[in-house]
Amino acid sequence: MSDRDRSVIPEAGPIRDFKAPLVMADKLDNGLKIKVARAPLVPVVTISLVLEAGEDVLGTDHAGLAVLTGDSLEGGTKKWSGSELASQLENNGTGLSVDTDWDCTTVSLSCLADRLDTVLGVLAEVILNPLFPEDEVNRFVSQELALIEQRKMNPGSIASNRMRKMLYGEMPYGRPLGGTEESLTNVNPEAVLNFWKERYVPGGSGLVVVGDVDMSEIKDLTSKYFSDWKGLAVPGSHPKSESALNPKKMFLVDRPGSVQSEIRIGHIGQDRSTKDYFPLIVANTILGGAFTSRLNANLREKNGFTYGIRSSFQYRRSAGPWGVSTAVGTEVTADAVREAVFEVEKFVTEGPSQEEIESSRDYIAGVFPLRFETTDHIASHVVNTLVYGLPDDYYQSHRERVRMVTQDDVHQAVVRCIRPDEMTIVIVGDAESVKDPLLDLGWGDLEILE
Repeated sequence: MSDRDRSVIPEAGPIRDFKAPLVMADKLDNGLKIKVARAPLVPVVTISLVLEAGEDVLGTDHAGLAVLTGDSLEGGTKKWSGSELASQLENNGTGLSVDTDWDCTTVSLSCLADRLDTVLGVLAEVILNPLFPEDEVNRFVSQELALIEQRKMNPGSIASNRMRKMLYGEMPYGRPLGGTEESLTNVNPEAVLNFWKERYVPGGSGLVVVGDVDMSEIKDLTSKYFSDWKGLAVPGSHPKSESALNPKKMFLVDRPGSVQSEIRIGHIGQDRSTKDYFPLIVANTILGGAFTSRLNANLREKNGFTYGIRSSFQYRRSAGPWGVSTAVGTEVTADAVREAVFEVEKFVTEGPSQEEIESSRDYIAGVFPLRFETTDHIASHVVNTLVYGLPDDYYQSHRERVRMVTQDDVHQAVVRCIRPDEMTIVIVGDAESVKDPLLDLGWGDLEILE
């Protein structure tokens, strides 16, 4: 038997050295950027093609078109039908992953290194020669419409959708990423084909490859399959909000008989290029980004209002939202709102303690290597350097930059970037039960929505 006193919490050991993989960069004559990160200890290679085909380039009438175009790539090519394409992927031990967000569309595959040539050829066929058959496009539109119907019944989705609308109004970020029932009526094979012609082009796009490979090999293969690809996509832009649309307002979406309330608190946040990025990731860990955060300590541990509460900044090319989200019992809705607002206001006014700074920095630095465990994890970070114009060695110094953040850095960033007087609050719950307690808070105007 060990004589170790197990009632004593072991001290944390020193943070181990870690360096993110080096990134090599080049490009083809057609403008296609190439980035390669070596991961020599694994036999798997991940390929990610990043396209200037995000939802933020689309107007209201065509919302969801970028998402549906990406989804419809699985419908087949000039060479293969949809089922034949699936067989090609399966025979090479890979699968097609398409992710469309506000800033870009990323098409990814992972395979064994000895299949790289063949799989890159499959990717080229998918990107350069898609067919977008009517039945496949209609199937994906129907699936998206079904998801919209499901979200109408989900109080969490209702709260998030309402919050976006209250923060951004008619701007792109004010709508669901996948579009609306109205906009999806305009999605058809012709619209998808036109979007593909305009946005699926090499100029502005980039190919990321991670594995036991070198740049010369990847450039030769990329040239083999993509050198004849032509075109230039201009990065999308949309108007930035000059001021908060609904500051110091509460919106209560009535859900009669609901035993829980979904709560969203927030305002427009920061874009990915903000100079406050590193202080803010430390700040958010302290406020609501970790289980040990202030918000969780208050609403979960101290008061037992919720199983969990979190805060987050959603960094995009333009300013994404900052917010707090949770779900609580109907009977404690107003109390939960009061305590969440209290914690936010206190954090802005007083700032963090030095102990919180040190703990948060160590946590972020400690888990950082876990984000580079696999080739697809590494690829996702290299993709970020393309999308947000970060330097190739950005992640080499990431941990050090986090650990250089000071108590004053965090407090100044919080004062600039978290603005309690501009916060909007959305609650989805039983209006009859929660309306009066919310009004008694005296926090701001309350509007009840059906």
